[in-house]
Amino acid sequence: NAESRINVAVYNSIKNVISSMTQADIIAARGRKLTNLIMENVSGINQYGIEITTVEIKLLDLPEDNKNAVFERMISERENIAATYTAEGKADAQKIRNTTDKETALMISEAEKAAEILKAEGEAEYMKEIAAAYTERIFDFTWIDDFAAARNAAFAKASCAYCMWLDADDVLLAADRQKFKDLKAGLGAQVDVVMLPYNVGFDAQGNVTFSYYRERIIRNNGTMCWQGAVHEAISPKGQVIYGDCAVTHWKLHPSDPDRNLRIFEGLLAKGELLEPRQQFYYGRELYYHKQYERALAVFEAFLADGRGWLENKLDACRHAALCLYGLGQRQRALAALLHSFAYDLPRAEICCDLGRHFVEEEAWEQAIYWYQRALDCQRRDASGGFVQQDAYGYLPCLQICVCYNRLGRNIEAAAYNERAAQFKPDCPAVAYNRAYFAALQNEAESEPGNC
Repeated sequence: NAESRINVAVYNSIKNVISSMTQADIIAARGRKLTNLIMENVSGINQYGIEITTVEIKLLDLPEDNKNAVFERMISERENIAATYTAEGKADAQKIRNTTDKETALMISEAEKAAEILKAEGEAEYMKEIAAAYTERIFDFTWIDDFAAARNAAFAKASCAYCMWLDADDVLLAADRQKFKDLKAGLGAQVDVVMLPYNVGFDAQGNVTFSYYRERIIRNNGTMCWQGAVHEAISPKGQVIYGDCAVTHWKLHPSDPDRNLRIFEGLLAKGELLEPRQQFYYGRELYYHKQYERALAVFEAFLADGRGWLENKLDACRHAALCLYGLGQRQRALAALLHSFAYDLPRAEICCDLGRHFVEEEAWEQAIYWYQRALDCQRRDASGGFVQQDAYGYLPCLQICVCYNRLGRNIEAAAYNERAAQFKPDCPAVAYNRAYFAALQNEAESEPGNC
């Protein structure tokens, strides 16, 4: 019909005109000029005997099919613009925060450094006052990041037949003081070095959990000196005896956790090569700082070199495994522990490490096997290596108890808990397990049919 033909013709003309113009052009031509443009573009209507005399535009709008899409695009564009501004603002804010945090960290670091210097100077003066009550022989040493140099300087001032060293936080407990007096009274003139236990780890009840022998008393004849800027030691010579009076390391105040690593890094920066023992301890310091890949590389190089001390080789295998666990490489960690057997007979500490590996795998039978091997091991304190006392009794018994419980063999589990109690009668874990097994027994006895 005529109306529909008019609508189509006019609509097409409007669409063509409007789509060819910018928004500014449309606004400038509104009114008669825009109407004339539309009229001029109306075509194909005269053939039907229809004449269009004028066109009036009330509203220009998008078709309903396109309107939502256009609005969504407009919203999206504005959101993108807003997101860009937000991201740029956050980036600028982060830069400001980073700069502020860095400046704050530097200020705090410098303040802490200054405070540590003041504290050290104050403690030095305090220690001098205490020492002055016992002797006039008090000497100063300028610190040069070298513990061996400091100890050698001290030994050079010694005037008696033997030198003995203690750290500031080392003590002789009452029972050990008497043993020390007895040792000193019976010390023969032919003895060159006395090795004494060094207790450095303790549980909540005060029981020793970690110890090793150290060269504690050394003949003052100038033939033995300290070596190593960090974790310094003396290589014993001549007649060496072992005493039983322990030195207890009671750390009352935390020390600088980065000091040792900083000294090692300083030596390497100067182009110095670390001898095997220092290389081993450098790896440990990297491990303590969770630099697992670097630590692992150091331990592997130390073991490949082959010149290291046996006890350090065994401990390097353990720490290499710890690094690999930290890197999520469990099978390589297991291989590192097993590699220790290439150097010596199994040690209880490593057997317990293997047991823990299989506990974490929930391979209870394998875990029991390795914990039982730990119980078979004999302590070798005189070897000079690190000794974890719990690994030779308490720990494997308690872990075997756990494994048997997981296997549903609670009679055997309870028996191993009692074996653990022989090593630590007052341990809270033992008491908890006793209560647990007693509850299981009571529950079983209260079931119908049991008497």
